[in-house]
Amino acid sequence: MGGYSPEQEDSKTELPHPKFMMTTGETTSSHKFTNVNYKEGELVIIYKEDQDNYYGRGSVGFEGNLIDQQFSKQSLRELTSKELDDLNKKRFNEPQIGIIQQKLSPTGEIIEIESKDASEE
Repeated sequence: MGGYSPEQEDSKTELPHPKFMMTTGETTSSHKFTNVNYKEGELVIIYKEDQDNYYGRGSVGFEGNLIDQQFSKQSLRELTSKELDDLNKKRFNEPQIGIIQQKLSPTGEIIEIESKDASEE
C-alpha cells in the first residue's frame, strides 16, 4: 500500500452512508501522519472510496481518532449477518454525543443513529 498522497483527494467518492467493515487479516492503513496496524477481525468505519481503496477510521481507541485512513479494498470485507445483528444490539459512547445505538443496513451502512441518555440505562 502506498502512503498518503494529497492528489488522491480528487479521486475519492463519498459513500451515501458511512458503513462498518471488518479487517480480513493483519492490516496496515496509511494516514497522512502515520501508519496504523490492525489485527484480523477489527471493525472500521468507511465513508469514502476510490478504485483501489476505502477511506475511514477505526471504530474504537486511538485508531478511531485518525480520520481518512486509507485501507486497500482487499484488506476489508463486508460484515456477516451475525456480526450485523450483534452490532445492531450494541451501544457506543461517542465523545461529545454520549451513548448512541445505530441501526445498520444489511450491507453495514449506518442508516440511523439514536442517542440514549445515560439515565435510560
